Amino acid sequence: MPPRLPQELAEMIIDELGDTYQRPTLAACSLTCRAWLHRSRVHIHSAVRLDPNSHLDRLSELYSGPLADYVRSLSIDASRLKKIHRLALEALVWEQLEEQTVRIFLTNYDDVRDVWLAACDFYNPAAFVRLLQSFGKADSIRMEGMGCDPVDFEEALEENGPVLHLQALDVGELCNAPSIVARWAYHGRKEVVIESIHFSWNHEDPVHLSRLLQLAGPSVKSLSITMDDHVQRVRTTPGELQGAVDLSQNTGLRTLRVLLRLETSNYIEVSWIGDVLSQLSSQLLAHILIFIELPSYELLDKLRWDLIDSALADTRIPALKKVECCILRRYMLHQGLDPNAINRVRNALPKLAALGILEVSQEYT
Repeated sequence: MPPRLPQELAEMIIDELGDTYQRPTLAACSLTCRAWLHRSRVHIHSAVRLDPNSHLDRLSELYSGPLADYVRSLSIDASRLKKIHRLALEALVWEQLEEQTVRIFLTNYDDVRDVWLAACDFYNPAAFVRLLQSFGKADSIRMEGMGCDPVDFEEALEENGPVLHLQALDVGELCNAPSIVARWAYHGRKEVVIESIHFSWNHEDPVHLSRLLQLAGPSVKSLSITMDDHVQRVRTTPGELQGAVDLSQNTGLRTLRVLLRLETSNYIEVSWIGDVLSQLSSQLLAHILIFIELPSYELLDKLRWDLIDSALADTRIPALKKVECCILRRYMLHQGLDPNAINRVRNALPKLAALGILEVSQEYT
C-alpha cells in the first residue's frame, strides 16, 4: 500500500490545480478521500460562468444547497442576448462581479424596458447611478432592498441625459438611500415625465424627493409615499418640515397613497402631513388612501386630524370621490384590535364624514 500523502502537501497540490483551474483533476481529487473534498470544492465551485449554452435549471439546482457557499465569482457571457426586454437582478454584490460581466450589463441591454432590482449591494453609489443610466429605453424601473455606501457620486450624475420618460418608478422597502434614485431621476434634466411614482422614504431629508416631484409636475398620475417618523426625529422645531415634500406642481394627480409609519410610542411632530395634503391642487384627483401604521392606539389622539380634514375637504379638489383611512396595527400577543378605533378616526374627520366620501378601516400589518 503506497504511503499516504501528507494533508498539508495535498492541499498545496490542490491549490496549484485550482490556480491553473484544472477542473477534471480537481474533481478526481474531491473523490479520492474525504479529507480532500472541501479543499477541492473551494476551487471547483469558486467561479461560476453563465453563457447561452448553460443548463440554467441544472445550475440552479446544483447551487440551491451548501455548494452556494463556495461561489466567489460569477461571470455572465450574454454577448449574444441583445434583445432582452426585461432584466431582473437579485441578491448580487456589484463590486464582486467580474469586469466582463459589469461591461455586459452596462452596454448590452439597450432594449430593456422593464428593470427589477432586489437585494443588491453597491459599495459605490456612482456604479449604481451608471447602471440606471445604461437603461435609456426603460419604461419601468422598480427596486427593493438596495444598499449603497454613503460616498460622493456627483461626478456620475453629470452623465445624466436631459430627458427621463418612465411609466413607473418604484423605490420600495429597505432601500437605505432612496435619495440616490431621486437625484438620478431629476439631476441635470430638462424634462422629467413619470406617470407612476412610489418611494419608501426612511431617515433621509425628503428634499430630493420634493425636487423630483416638482420637476415631474403634472406628468405624475399616481403617487405613493411611505414615510416613517425618523424623518421628524432629526428635526427639533415643530412644523420645520412644512413644504418639504412639495405636491403643488403635481396637478395631474389622480390617485394619492400615503403611508405614515410611526415607529415609537413617544410623541412625534407629524403635523406636516396636513401641510403636504393642503398643497394638493389637482382637478383630477379622485382617490386618496391614508395608512397610519402605529405601535399604540394612544398615538391616534396625538395626530393632527383637523389639518388632514381641512385639507381634504377643501373645494380645491372637486373630483375627489373617496378618502380611505386605514389604521395598521402591529400584531402583539394578547393585544387585539380596538373596536372603537374606527369611530375615533371618523369623529376626528367630521368634514370628510359629512361629505360622504370617507371610509375608515383597521387591520394588522
